[in-house]
Amino acid sequence: MVEKVLLGRKVSSLPVLTLFSLGFIFSFLSLRYESLILGLIGVGSIFYGAIVYLVGYRGFIRRDLLYPLIENSFTHYQRLFLAEGCRGRGIYMFLKGSKPFTRVFIPLSEVETHVPPQGVIDEGSFRVHVPRGLVFEPPGYMLKEFFEKCLNIKFEGLEVHEALNMVSEGLNRFEVSRGLNYIFEGGRVRVRFTGLLDGKFCRTIKRRYSGLCEQVGCPFCSLVACVLCESTGEPVFIESTIVSPEGGVVEAVFRFLR
Repeated sequence: MVEKVLLGRKVSSLPVLTLFSLGFIFSFLSLRYESLILGLIGVGSIFYGAIVYLVGYRGFIRRDLLYPLIENSFTHYQRLFLAEGCRGRGIYMFLKGSKPFTRVFIPLSEVETHVPPQGVIDEGSFRVHVPRGLVFEPPGYMLKEFFEKCLNIKFEGLEVHEALNMVSEGLNRFEVSRGLNYIFEGGRVRVRFTGLLDGKFCRTIKRRYSGLCEQVGCPFCSLVACVLCESTGEPVFIESTIVSPEGGVVEAVFRFLR
């Protein structure tokens, strides 16, 4: 069993509180001793404290912006899977060729574990007949490509531990999650997010669309699934997701089909 623990940048309120405290202290002293210099120091400390606060980690803004977009996508997924009779878990596949790409296959059967053979699916495929199901671009695929561009890497063929390290770096850099760790357990990978979009995002999604978290995944679990199948070349699906009661920790288990 191999474990990697990656702690993201923790956002501390200490600098803000320190600057505000100094500002009020110097402002009080300026009034007490009628000193213009102390007054300017106090005003400056309060001003810089406000700047630090405003440009600091604001996860709730991202959650409020992202949630309506993801909720809209999940509503469409829910209606589509119901209309097409898709009951199986989504299987992420990395399709090699002149232009490699990743797709998620949603089988009609709840117990289906086979994937369509290479060459049957192209970028425009939607319905597959052997085995029967739907194929489409994963919710986290564009996020995966965005990370590749910003981090100047390619996940294809990258050593899987290094690939997950880069995912953690990207999530931390863009203030999506404060921490990520993962454990390899045979044919499974247990991934734990800490502070994902301030903790409330996944709890809300899980409550309203519980089945879709495992069937296709939100953009963040889908991102990890894309990275796992591209770095290893093996199909993978989301076996389970657990959100802590307060929403601060999200644990997802990914399983390889070998």
